[in-house]
Amino acid sequence: RELLQHGTEVLYAPDLSLAAYNPGAIDLSADVVAWGDSVTKQIAAVLWQKSKDHGQLFMPTRSSVKYDPDCCELTIRQKMENVRYALKSKAATAIDSRMFVVKTGEEFYQKVSSLKLYITGRFHGACLAYLAGTPFVCVRSNTRKIEQLLIDAGLNPDRLVECGGLANVFERDWSYSDVETRNRELFLLDAEE
Repeated sequence: RELLQHGTEVLYAPDLSLAAYNPGAIDLSADVVAWGDSVTKQIAAVLWQKSKDHGQLFMPTRSSVKYDPDCCELTIRQKMENVRYALKSKAATAIDSRMFVVKTGEEFYQKVSSLKLYITGRFHGACLAYLAGTPFVCVRSNTRKIEQLLIDAGLNPDRLVECGGLANVFERDWSYSDVETRNRELFLLDAEE
């Protein structure tokens, strides 16, 4: 339904983060680095600590709303789950002002598109950063999805680091190379077809 609102009809999309809307121009002049989370709690804790150590934004790939109330009629259980999510997010941002929790995928996209760099352990965070044209670094996670995205999209495999490699993450420029930029253009054109 959300895709139709943006003029995209999708009959089957195994991963909506690559099928969602295209925002147009992207401002990469920002000098903000954000750290994401991971499905692995230990890695998520390391990413949060690194964001804290560097005084940088922590932006987990999750929403303050679990179920979309605009999508359909929610059950009482789903409404209660939304309240729990909202309270949890509000508490997290009250405890740590560097935490940025979004309400929608579009809000996450807008924020990630303004970053200089996004460091995450989640596949969907990497996908949205890629769509936004924001350079990203991923921590190896519990599946090979991120590795496969790098291969499929023609990105430098060095963008995938072990958790211990985060100590040196700022020793290099993570901007997209000319080859990666061209591969991204081709990959996104191919995805539109």
